[in-house]
Amino acid sequence: MKVEAVEPIFDYWHITLSKAFICVYNKLSFSHPKTELYNAAIEEVVIQEEKLLELNLSGGRIIKISLLPEDYCGPEAFEVRFFNGLIVVG
Repeated sequence: MKVEAVEPIFDYWHITLSKAFICVYNKLSFSHPKTELYNAAIEEVVIQEEKLLELNLSGGRIIKISLLPEDYCGPEAFEVRFFNGLIVVG
């Protein structure tokens, strides 16, 4: 699955992937400028419970979503909506 776009939308971030999209409501950080994330494939997803969700992309690029309690802006940190209908809320 590849990153197609990373865009701020009002008070959250929208990450468009080739087979899903992710809405991120918590603090988000990038290892590279967001335009350099485009077309990078997700190679690994790392979860550190109550700390961090990390998307490791090709080319050493990384997207980090904070799961720290103080970074929550709503009831969830993120939601992933796959194009096959599956929804994951974290």
